[in-house]
Amino acid sequence: MSYNNIFYLQIIHPVISDANLGELLSDEASQLALYSAIATVVSPEDLEKQIVDNTPAIIQLINSVLLIGERSSSESSFTLSVTRTVLQISKMLDKINSDELGQEMMESLFVFTWSHLEHFVDSVRHLSAQIMACLVKYSVRMNKQGNTKALANLIEAIKSVDRDRKSFYLCLTSLIAELGADGVMARLSGVIPDTVNALGSQAIRASATIALESLLQKHAQGSTTCDLHEHWVRPILSYASNNDTDSAILNILEGLLAKAIKLDENLMNYIIPYIEESENSSADLKCVLMLLSAARGAGGGAGGGARWRGAAPYLLLERAAVSAADETRILALSLVVESPKSTEPFTPEELSFILHYLKYNINAQAPSFRQLTLSVMKKFMKRLGDSYGALRRRRHALCAHYAAFLPELTQLCGRSLLPGANYSRRCVALQILVWADAVYPADCPRSWEPEFVEKLLLHLDDSYESNKAMALSILEKCPPEILKDNSYSTSLKLSDILAQASSPKPTDCVSAAYKMDLLRKKLPENIVQDETFRGPEPVTFALVQGVAREARARVAGCARGVREGSRRPPYGALRCLRHLLTALDPQAISEDERWRLLMGDIINICFEASEAVACVVNNSSPEGHLPMDMSGAVVTEQGDGGGAAPGGEGHVTAQMVLLCAWRSVKEASLLLGTMASRLTVRGEGGEGRGGGSLTPRQLLAAGEHFTALLAQTKHRGAFEQAYVGFTQLLARLWRCRNPALHELPRGWLAALMQTIAADDKRALCATRRSAGLPFMIQALVTTELQVLGNPKCFHQCMSRLLQLAASSADLETRTHCINILRALYRNSALHETVAGYVSEGLVVALDGFDGATWTERNSSTLLFSALMVRTFGVQRTPRGEELCVRNRMTGRIFFLRYPKLYDYMLEKLNKVSTAEDAQKLTPSLYPVLLLLARLYPSALEGTVSNLKLSAFAPAVRVCAGAGALWTRAALGGRGAGAGGAARALAELGDRTVNMNRTHGTILQLITIFETKPDKLLNSEATKELSGSLTASLWVLRQAVGSPAPCYVVADDYTKLINRIVMNFPSLLDDATVTVIMDLLSKLIFDKNISKITFGREVCLANATYLHFVLLNIFETDLIVDFVFKTLQHPDYEVHISVLDYILILLNDLEIDNDFHENLYKIKCDETLNALRQNEGYKDLLCRVYENTEYLECKQKCLKILILERDTQLYVIRGKIKENLEVNDRLIVDALMKCIQDEHENFSHLYMKSLVDYVTKNLETMSSDLVLDVIRDLFSYSTADNSDAVREVVVEFMEGNFGRLLKSDLQGLDEAEKFEYLATLLCTALVTLEDDSDTLRQRTANLLLPELNAPSNVMPSKCAELFRDFIGSFSDCVPLYVLLALLDFNSEVCLTDEGNDECRVFDQNERYNIFLEETIWTSECADRIARRCSGKRDVLNHVLDIIENPVYKGTFDKLASNNIDFLKKSIVGDCDGDGTEIINPKIKIFVNKLKHSSI
Repeated sequence: MSYNNIFYLQIIHPVISDANLGELLSDEASQLALYSAIATVVSPEDLEKQIVDNTPAIIQLINSVLLIGERSSSESSFTLSVTRTVLQISKMLDKINSDELGQEMMESLFVFTWSHLEHFVDSVRHLSAQIMACLVKYSVRMNKQGNTKALANLIEAIKSVDRDRKSFYLCLTSLIAELGADGVMARLSGVIPDTVNALGSQAIRASATIALESLLQKHAQGSTTCDLHEHWVRPILSYASNNDTDSAILNILEGLLAKAIKLDENLMNYIIPYIEESENSSADLKCVLMLLSAARGAGGGAGGGARWRGAAPYLLLERAAVSAADETRILALSLVVESPKSTEPFTPEELSFILHYLKYNINAQAPSFRQLTLSVMKKFMKRLGDSYGALRRRRHALCAHYAAFLPELTQLCGRSLLPGANYSRRCVALQILVWADAVYPADCPRSWEPEFVEKLLLHLDDSYESNKAMALSILEKCPPEILKDNSYSTSLKLSDILAQASSPKPTDCVSAAYKMDLLRKKLPENIVQDETFRGPEPVTFALVQGVAREARARVAGCARGVREGSRRPPYGALRCLRHLLTALDPQAISEDERWRLLMGDIINICFEASEAVACVVNNSSPEGHLPMDMSGAVVTEQGDGGGAAPGGEGHVTAQMVLLCAWRSVKEASLLLGTMASRLTVRGEGGEGRGGGSLTPRQLLAAGEHFTALLAQTKHRGAFEQAYVGFTQLLARLWRCRNPALHELPRGWLAALMQTIAADDKRALCATRRSAGLPFMIQALVTTELQVLGNPKCFHQCMSRLLQLAASSADLETRTHCINILRALYRNSALHETVAGYVSEGLVVALDGFDGATWTERNSSTLLFSALMVRTFGVQRTPRGEELCVRNRMTGRIFFLRYPKLYDYMLEKLNKVSTAEDAQKLTPSLYPVLLLLARLYPSALEGTVSNLKLSAFAPAVRVCAGAGALWTRAALGGRGAGAGGAARALAELGDRTVNMNRTHGTILQLITIFETKPDKLLNSEATKELSGSLTASLWVLRQAVGSPAPCYVVADDYTKLINRIVMNFPSLLDDATVTVIMDLLSKLIFDKNISKITFGREVCLANATYLHFVLLNIFETDLIVDFVFKTLQHPDYEVHISVLDYILILLNDLEIDNDFHENLYKIKCDETLNALRQNEGYKDLLCRVYENTEYLECKQKCLKILILERDTQLYVIRGKIKENLEVNDRLIVDALMKCIQDEHENFSHLYMKSLVDYVTKNLETMSSDLVLDVIRDLFSYSTADNSDAVREVVVEFMEGNFGRLLKSDLQGLDEAEKFEYLATLLCTALVTLEDDSDTLRQRTANLLLPELNAPSNVMPSKCAELFRDFIGSFSDCVPLYVLLALLDFNSEVCLTDEGNDECRVFDQNERYNIFLEETIWTSECADRIARRCSGKRDVLNHVLDIIENPVYKGTFDKLASNNIDFLKKSIVGDCDGDGTEIINPKIKIFVNKLKHSSI
């Protein structure tokens, strides 16, 4: 290389004499390519020896490469190339002879590597990790040679990194590879437990896992079994036991344990005893299962019998399957199911365990747990099928167990398909049945019981389409002769299905589509076929033809009047047509003329449907259409606006009219889109092939229909779905080989842009954010990009839109363009393509803020919001909190990406360069400040360009005094760093500054003192700031007694003092504190109120908070007196502040502001005792409660009274007469009346007071009074009560269920004793089936001790134990009957006829989506049948029990409606007049007991 030294040195340090070389080096990409070549080709020795400008050539090369990386950091391709070059250079370290040079290279490369270990580009991260490995390797080599500096510096740098950063674990992995486990553990103490704890953070989980695996691998090589157990097994088990770990973390821990066992098999000697000790103990099952899984993963043996694989009893696995912890249950299932070999057979015990698991977990409410269960069950079904095939080939004896298992599994899932089962149970059961069908062996006869088929047919009417699809999939395997049985409640007659398709309920329409699919596949004879048709797909043709006739009839009804058509809308038939056409073979029907005519007819029906409802969806207010607005409507005497249909066909509501209109447009659009995307087009098959179901003219007509629809439709649901259909059509057109069709989208886009720019825009919607116009443009440009990969139309469109938005003189044109731009910037499909237009878009949005009309300003605001998300990402923190670092950007990177914005934003700010200008209203100033709020200075500010963020500081400081409040608030702390605290506080002491400027300064200081800048901590700065703070007290003084006080400024000043008190108390001397407290007292209690009161109430509230803060720190003896004075204050806001303080003392207030947070830290616990000792404290709270008109104040007063001890008399004061004798009955009745009569927000508080009183006095209360309490508790435990009320009920049950159950009930007769026991048990049942999983588990926990069951069991298992427990009572059969018929006050099955207004949407799970009344009824009915197995007529025996005087009163109170329906069902009169809502559990109960009779 010696003869080329001059050449490559010129490249590294150019002194240009060669014109060609100079031109080449003028481009950064070329420079980087040459630098990379030098790093690859030139030897390290040459680069070390050659000196360039008194610097080794290799250092010069590094600096040049890193400089390019800094200049082009915003471009990922440059960053990737720079990282690759740096990696090549880092590999030279091992060949560098000079230690000093190597250290210098290390320092330069380390800075680059550290900043890129967490780069957003994967390749950059991986390459940076390799660079770090090279640096670590070099440092370790130098350490071995006696130079310890490099390694020591590296270790210190790593120690300084937060353990929640991914870069720490990447460096750790590199260290482990070079130093080994002992070296790392010696230098980083506690590295194993710390890294295990890091698994809880998802962002660093993968990196931490790799580090742990590497460390374990190294540590096992030179450690004893005891060391591995102490350093690895114990920390892992401790973490799993003491933390709420999800399945992902458990899998990682399990993998680590398995790897440890593989590395040292002797670990099993420690693990087996731990498992055996846990069999009969309450040890954490999660840890035991993890150990078992790890042992299996390490190659544990197989086994059967009573112990799973010879390691643990199956009873332990069954305990785990019903554990209260989701992770434990999933671990147990995974342990049995997962195997490295899919052909490994299941033992009979394992198959039984699967059934056991599903029995209790099939109805899990949490979606995450349900998905985990299904994912493991999918593995189970796969292994089941594969292993059964292997066993059959070997004719193994286990085949018989497999053959018996599948019917059992099918029966278990079939039993879960009861009407009224919750979604989770239905979904899991159907999914498992679908998988079971796929593995069902051919030689195993499949049983199709009529009851099972009935349930599947019923699930074709399920609310969820996914469940309908799964039910259909199963029914497709059913023999046709079974489906021909007409005894099913679900009709499979085509006429009935067509009638269902015309229902106004959308779910009914989907059900009809799936039933038609079932007819087509299994019962073609039920479809009246055209005998003259000899073409392809005759069954489907007949069905489509019939549905098309129905659709045309429904569309004709709408054409006569939407009000009339909404009773039998057309969208259902159109939905069925779309469903049927998706199953067609487009090629098979492309040559048939009858099919072509039918497709043309369907297209015309779609056009007519859209036209028929256009009067609604094209109206300027489509949601406001009432039935009486439609033509022909006459207002009746009842005032129903003609909604009642002639002949009593139902009631037409505004909701039905709108639903009919927009859903008809939706289905017509989606049907057109489906046809365009799937069917063949005439002329597309090439020469000599004229086939095609559609003609080019029809596609053109469909496109024109869509463009008109999107331009004119005002209803969002309608044009959103039209957009979907239009997208499908355009995707097809872009792919068309027909030039005329292919050019259609381009022509439509050009015409649309001309219309937008033209003066006459009557064809476009000027309201509703341009309605469908942005969707139309989106469809045209995104489909071209997706289909062709060519954004030509997009670039033309964006350029034109930005030009019109910026320079058009027409307001409507600008508004349309801004709305369209917003949609394009938000479109995820255009993510990279639209990035180049962000700068111009921001300029348009910012200019629009200064628009003369609200329309333009509103559109610009929405565009600006979309661009903020596009630029900084979706906001990751709640509104009002500090922005996440991922939602911010350095000013350097921002202006390198969008250089045009630098001058523009600076110009905007400079327009308010004087204080007078700042008082003017400049709307565009606010968004500019919002942008600046997202930017922060870079350490490399000004190194690449002169676009410095600091240039904005002078103008920003002027804006701090802007006249608009929100402009000052948006500025916040920008413009004054830590060094500006002294300046800002000094300025705050200047009374001549206008109040707006003062307010802006205060806001800046609040931000400064929040960040605790280190520069404020020295004594000299403290003294200066303290003096300035004292001078600024005039801000608080002006709010006291001034004729023109500014309470807004004083309010924020109190927040500033609060920050200073908590973060820098040294700034406040005793004299200053005394003055502040005196001013606060005057401000709060001053009776001379100025006429200017804006912001006064909020200011007084925060002044009260601040006074409490100061009292708790400096004058604790005065707190009680201040509490009493503020409780007597006339203002509600002051009351709220003092009540909040008392609740903080009681530890029962959610932190809502900084004052709350500070008061929690400094509260004086003795204050609460001092308040309680004052006799007037509770009386004063009562007076506040009685006199205030504000709900929040009443609620907090009541809450405080109830949290205090023995305050029931205070709570009911005013509810009872003074002369009455106070006793238990009086107090309980008064509290009950309060619960019933007072505002619903108070119910749980009164309930809490009641249960506290009953809990304390339960032993002395009369039995009849306790019975009344239990009755009320039951009424408040049902789903129609609030969560807070039900939680109080559960809390009472937790403390008293056992005591109530064992009460002797003196003074009650037999009927009352039964009611007492039954109501108590029913209350437990209702809370055990609560919608809240927390309340369900709490109820299970309180029941388990009484059931003599193990603790920590899930509610569904507890429910079974509870049913068994009821069998221990002498009146068990009446109790079972009551539980089976219990009224839960939760609607589970409603019909349209049940309400005056037609219920269009399903609301069958309105209150409690978990509750499964029918499951309880079925289980209780089975137990009744077993108990009454010798009875000839069990139903009559049940009726006798219900009519028994001992039980009748209880049944009437707890199940009255269901008892009436039961009696009607038994005698066969359950239909009534069709308006009664009948719970499906009644039919289940009757059928179960009928079959059990002798």
